[in-house]
Amino acid sequence: MATFRRLAELNAPGSHGYMPNAGFPATRKTVAQRLRRDTGVEFTENLVIMTVGCAGAMNTALKALLDPGDEVIVPGPILPGLCILRSHHPRTPGAR
Repeated sequence: MATFRRLAELNAPGSHGYMPNAGFPATRKTVAQRLRRDTGVEFTENLVIMTVGCAGAMNTALKALLDPGDEVIVPGPILPGLCILRSHHPRTPGAR
């Protein structure tokens, strides 16, 4: 508990707040460097978005790529937790 108190009292910049929505810049830069090294593709940190798990990444990608009424075919079985994504994206009437 003493460590928590000490850190709270330190009040260092950035210690009491949210990270940027796309993730910490240093983390994004490191991931981009590794992707560039491993693939030969010119990745930059501006092309990397950090998410909290698969569902967050899928939701971000679907929102970026889909227009209302677009059809998406998802082969089964599917991770049950991803079914919630259906409620985040408008569907064509009658779609399941």
